[in-house]
Amino acid sequence: MKKAFGDRYGIYDSEQGQELQKPCFFISPIKQTMRQFPGKRYKRENRFLIRYYPESESDTGSECRSVSEYMLWSLEKIEIQGIPVLSSNVSYEIAEGILNFSVDYNFFVWNTNEEVFIYYRSIGREHSHFLSERIGEDMSDLTEKGKSEEDSFPKEDIISSVRFSNRKDLLGAILENGRKYSFSEVDKKLEHYYTRRVN
Repeated sequence: MKKAFGDRYGIYDSEQGQELQKPCFFISPIKQTMRQFPGKRYKRENRFLIRYYPESESDTGSECRSVSEYMLWSLEKIEIQGIPVLSSNVSYEIAEGILNFSVDYNFFVWNTNEEVFIYYRSIGREHSHFLSERIGEDMSDLTEKGKSEEDSFPKEDIISSVRFSNRKDLLGAILENGRKYSFSEVDKKLEHYYTRRVN
């Protein structure tokens, strides 16, 4: 949020015990779950509520709509410890002059028996982030290599993203299951579909 909106907007993690300096955001995790998958993998699902308190006292609706539109795109993808994670299940509403913006960020973790590191399998590329200085194998080159490549995403993440929300059915038909795509690859798929010659 600080990167997207700058220092002019306050950012709080609690609405209690402090006076909010408007305009500002209040960010709170409202639901977190973890499901086990084969291969010692766990999927962590994290839902956040972001409340925006506008600066304007007279035209709160217009200000909240402008901020929500910017949030849709600026929060489309975030980085968690250097690993890109795509947003999903984004929704918002304006009630009593306050913007209530909900968004999910989900990712996989893998915990070894030795509990040395957590392994992230995130949106189409494999990374390792070690929680201990004492590790058996240095995989930092894999993470550095990943940073230089365009991010790729599983089909289900592409379909649930804000960017392609109005093309869910079409992408469900033209994207292959089990494949991962970058945004540019999806754009090319769509362009090919719309411009192909009908025999």
